[in-house]
Amino acid sequence: GMSHERADRWDDNANLFGILGAGGLAYKLGQEAVASFRLPSHFMPNINQANGQILFGQKSVSPFFSELGSFKSRPLSEVVQGLRNGTISPESVPIEIIVRNGQRITLNNRSLLTLRRAGMEPKIIFDKTGIEKYEYILNTHLKGNLPSDVIKIRGGPPGTSLIGPLE
Repeated sequence: GMSHERADRWDDNANLFGILGAGGLAYKLGQEAVASFRLPSHFMPNINQANGQILFGQKSVSPFFSELGSFKSRPLSEVVQGLRNGTISPESVPIEIIVRNGQRITLNNRSLLTLRRAGMEPKIIFDKTGIEKYEYILNTHLKGNLPSDVIKIRGGPPGTSLIGPLE
């Protein structure tokens, strides 16, 4: 389960090296220590819910990645195609989450969306629960809305939901 996965702190500009071996995926990130990914038990009132799918933490996203991140303003559709044809590995699309009420909510909505549209789930997950800066980011994303398993791309027709194949 989740408790056996390992994760490093992710920085957009860091060089991430993945080594795929019989023991799974090992990561070395600069001099950073590797921390075990484990949800504190008090954040998990309902274990089944916490092990359920990761939710979006925003109502809508831009059709392009941030210019600051590793995908440098690329269209989401281009990254979805890369994930599908194997030129982009799901390990290169890490996400950060915060756990609230037993629900895992992403801070990286575009990354999660591209993985979902490619038919994949995140391979690298960083738990930022309880870290003030990240809790604040989630609040600014949610703007009082509830997390959801669907998200809209801004600029699409009204009410467009993005679950389903990419045209």
